[in-house]
Amino acid sequence: MGKGSHKQDFFRIFNHTADLGVEVWGQDKEDLLVKAATALVNLITPSPVTAEEKVSLHVEGMDDLDLFVNFLREILYLFNGKRFLASRIEILRCEGKEIVADVWGERFDPAKHEISKEIKAVTYHQTLFAPISGVWKGRFVVDV
Repeated sequence: MGKGSHKQDFFRIFNHTADLGVEVWGQDKEDLLVKAATALVNLITPSPVTAEEKVSLHVEGMDDLDLFVNFLREILYLFNGKRFLASRIEILRCEGKEIVADVWGERFDPAKHEISKEIKAVTYHQTLFAPISGVWKGRFVVDV
């Protein structure tokens, strides 16, 4: 060990909040998926997004919770991986272990779209996707 290696004066610990949680409500499973995806896009940009182009999604999951997270991850991937911002989402099928959806939106344009949050990932931390008192409730946490 080098001289002074027992002293801890070469680093410090600081608090860092790297997560942001979102709660969403919907009339049914499909409505909740659309609203959660819309909320995710709204976290990325407050700018209006037009429905110029359509992308089709097919998402699978082990159960409803996994399907919910994977669906949101696909919406995030559209932006992070393909620079595509969603404007309108139509769930064509949500049954069993799959979601099939059409997503309309447009390519990210820095002259038109302001980025308010850089979202790195959708996590499973504190995730909820279930009917509660006659309403579907969802909760997801993103890593920012």
